Amino acid sequence: MVRGAGNYRTSPWILQFLKRLLEGSPEVLGLLGHNPFPNGPPRYIRAQVYEYHFTTPQERKAAGEWWHREWKSSYVPEASLR
Repeated sequence: MVRGAGNYRTSPWILQFLKRLLEGSPEVLGLLGHNPFPNGPPRYIRAQVYEYHFTTPQERKAAGEWWHREWKSSYVPEASLR
């Protein structure tokens, strides 16, 4: 579960946000740093929880990556407008 976000079933904003992404809402897409769906809205969407950690200086030098991520759980299962 996302810390501080509660359960998606009790957070109506997350369901409304995902619905508007599926609809391709320009207002909602404008809230994001960039449009992850430049060719049109997605048919399906889901939300997953990852925990991020900085890499060590040695890992950064060897692989060029700043982060490690570890999958924690599904937050919202796959959904569509259908």
